[in-house]
Amino acid sequence: MPETRYRAQDLLVGLYRRQAAVIGALLLLTLAGYQSQDWLISHMSDDGALINVAGRQRMLSQRSVAIAHQMAAASSPDERTMFADLLAQAGSEMGAGHARLIGESRARGMSAEMEQLYFGGAPSLDAEVTDFVADVRRLAASDGLGIGQSSPRLRALADKSRLTLLPGLERLVVRYQDESRQNVARLRQGFTLGLYLVIAVLGLSWFGVFRPMARRLREEFAAHQAAVEHNHLILESMGEGIIGLDRNGAVTFANPAASSMLGFAPWEMLGRSLHQLIHHTRPDGSEYPSRECPLARTLATGEDCSVEGEWFWRRDGSSFPVHYGSTAIVKEGALIGAVVTFRDLSDVTATRRALEASEQIKSSILDAALDAIVTIDRSGMVVEFNPAAERIFGRRATDALGMEVSDLIIPEAHREAHRRGLARVAAGHGSTVLGKRLEMSGLHADGHEIPLELTITHLSDHGLFTAFIRDISEQKQTEAALRRSQKMEAVGQLTGGIAHDFNNLLGIITGNLELLERAVQGNEAGQRRVDTALRSARRGADLTRRLLSFSRQDPKAQGKSLTDLNEAVSGMQEMIQRSLTRMVEVRTRLTPDAWPADINRSEFEDCLLNLCLNARDAMPKGGLLTIETANMEIDAEFRRADPNMTPGRYVLVSISDTGTGIPKDILDRIFEPFFTTKERGKGTGLGLSMAYGFAKRSGGHIRVYSEPGIGTTFRLYLPKASTGAAIGTSADLPAEAPPTGSEHILIVDDEPHLAEIAGEFLTELGYRVTIRTHAAEALALLRDDPDIQLLFTDVVMPDGLDGYGLERSAREMGHGCAVLLTSGFTGYAVEHKDRHGEILSKPYGKTDLARAVRKALDERERKT
Repeated sequence: MPETRYRAQDLLVGLYRRQAAVIGALLLLTLAGYQSQDWLISHMSDDGALINVAGRQRMLSQRSVAIAHQMAAASSPDERTMFADLLAQAGSEMGAGHARLIGESRARGMSAEMEQLYFGGAPSLDAEVTDFVADVRRLAASDGLGIGQSSPRLRALADKSRLTLLPGLERLVVRYQDESRQNVARLRQGFTLGLYLVIAVLGLSWFGVFRPMARRLREEFAAHQAAVEHNHLILESMGEGIIGLDRNGAVTFANPAASSMLGFAPWEMLGRSLHQLIHHTRPDGSEYPSRECPLARTLATGEDCSVEGEWFWRRDGSSFPVHYGSTAIVKEGALIGAVVTFRDLSDVTATRRALEASEQIKSSILDAALDAIVTIDRSGMVVEFNPAAERIFGRRATDALGMEVSDLIIPEAHREAHRRGLARVAAGHGSTVLGKRLEMSGLHADGHEIPLELTITHLSDHGLFTAFIRDISEQKQTEAALRRSQKMEAVGQLTGGIAHDFNNLLGIITGNLELLERAVQGNEAGQRRVDTALRSARRGADLTRRLLSFSRQDPKAQGKSLTDLNEAVSGMQEMIQRSLTRMVEVRTRLTPDAWPADINRSEFEDCLLNLCLNARDAMPKGGLLTIETANMEIDAEFRRADPNMTPGRYVLVSISDTGTGIPKDILDRIFEPFFTTKERGKGTGLGLSMAYGFAKRSGGHIRVYSEPGIGTTFRLYLPKASTGAAIGTSADLPAEAPPTGSEHILIVDDEPHLAEIAGEFLTELGYRVTIRTHAAEALALLRDDPDIQLLFTDVVMPDGLDGYGLERSAREMGHGCAVLLTSGFTGYAVEHKDRHGEILSKPYGKTDLARAVRKALDERERKT
């Protein structure tokens, strides 16, 4: 509507300008007409004067002739003098008239015809008139003396006047009259043309300017009126309430929606204060002063407002939530009122509450989900990253949101393939991975890869992709342990069968050799050969016994008894020392209250001796051998570290050395029969397989932890003997809950999987956890974050900075955090290297970790 009004104003201005132009043009034409009329009158007057002068010239020529005859006929001198003066005067007038005719004719522009009349011929009229005037003047000067009536001079003068001047001057008068008529004709044509021009200007102005502009003005005003009506219909049709206010806050307009929502008829609202009418009370029932109302602020300052969360009151006294806004109305720089728009939020509020409840449920589901849920848009940017994803990938959701998922959790080798696939699906092409369960590797924040199982769904309507991701590290570890266990079981069955058959053969050979021994008595050479054969057969029998022991088919292995492991270890200490070189120092650390175990003692002693001999071979230049016993409770959480362990109570026997260690690439094979890294002739490869068989027959487990160049620890887990519940069941576990906390703990371990397990344990216990897999990174974090309260670090780490060095560096920089060390070596063996803090042996369960962490933190609090 404002645009229509502005266009009409422009048209009016244009009309006024064109009217002024037309009036100006008419004034100019009128002025030109008046000027032409004045010129015409002047010109016609000049033409008449010239015609009169030309006619007078004829009269003067005749008069001159007559006066000359009278002068000649005069009888007295006085009369001749009088006529001489008259003749001189006539000659002068004729000469002056002739000069005037030529001068004015030339000034007005003498025509060619007039030029011919005056100066054409020989002699010309000009010359004839000039000579005639000269003759008249000579006669006048003579006073008529000597001139008679028949004088030749008089006859010549009369002939010149009659024959030359009169015809010539007659033609001249006729010519002046013709030219005057021509000038009048031309002026008449000019006036006629001017009249036509005025008529044309008036016609053009009416038909070309005023009438079209008047039509356009009518159209614009009609459009303006239509726009006004349309706007009125819009105001009446709008679902939002619209109320107009004057400068004092009184209602000047209310549309039907406002009237309907408020319950007032429009006429009931006009002229009344809007605040007192519908906005007088707050939602809690308290008075709402008008000076605090945003609408009053708009009317006072012209400041617009938009408010949500307040209530309007209806005519019947009920109220409803609204979202309203006010906009100042300004005219020519002056504030004249305001317009208020509002809408009923009753349905919106209910919907919003439902959406909030839905979002809360969704958020709770995402937060409680054990699987990671990651959502990305078409460009690959992360838009959702739930707590499980934070735990699995080691990244905060606040850091992950807005990042490209390829750079965030996908290993570098697969990023380009992911981007191509995403672009293909985003372009509308199909995909072979959507809706299927897949296995792939993911990227942890510290750089190591994680085995994952995931399913991807495409929300095409929203342009989003959601992946449900599960960390299958434990599953893979369990599968690997199961494969190793099945492999060892298969090898055991195979070797048992071979050893059984081989034992039968050896029995036959040994029996026959013994019989042959009696037959060759007295034959020294034969006796020597039989003895050699018997020794070899008995060595074979010992070998088969070891094989049967590994395969759990040795009949002697069935003799289990209640065994005090402390006493068994102490009883063998002297024999073990004698079996080792003097360069190897043997130390024991036996827990005073070690539980008894139901095992075959003889097998245990053989197993212990084999492990000590292996330790001796790993320390060719000497070292320290430590044997320890301890009571240990294995809970269900411990299985994350070793799926082969069964929850229950165990007596732990640890054998640690400071030797060369075992390379990681052969750790999975050391318990296989006949597998050995020793030189030919220095080992059978059955010692560790016998230890493995003994542990399994006893219902326990054996684990190894080794660091090349540092040493090795073997751990025998032997179930506690029980007269009640079945050995090794979780019924024996105490129901006491592990201690918890909320402190910030830094975990440092070069084994990412172990670090993640520790992080999950501590997170479940309520602690805030940060994980680093490199000591240098951990040191940098300690330097930047003084709020870390516990450093939980592995002792043995690569790159020259171990757990001890990390602890020392933290102390040197003045960090006051507590320190808890962990190692695959037994605590006693590590403590004797360099005691710097508490040591937790690997592997550890959730309960053991909880107690050790709480103890370290509490000791720090006591010291401070």
